[in-house]
Amino acid sequence: MTEARKLSYSVREAAGMLGVGLNTMYDLIHADGFPSVWLSPRRCVIPCDNLHEWLSEQTCKNVGAPLEAKR
Repeated sequence: MTEARKLSYSVREAAGMLGVGLNTMYDLIHADGFPSVWLSPRRCVIPCDNLHEWLSEQTCKNVGAPLEAKR
């Protein structure tokens, strides 16, 4: 029998994977465009595939000027 693949992360698990604190993670799950699913008013999960996709999209965005231009 094969082991079932994990479909979602808890808020704590996602924070650990991203290397951010819980407060930052809660800010993210309330932000527009962040992949979170509210199962109840107090329970939120982050779909695994969507988190990886979201993170990949964030790394492709131009967040600011290159370091050379900031000198």
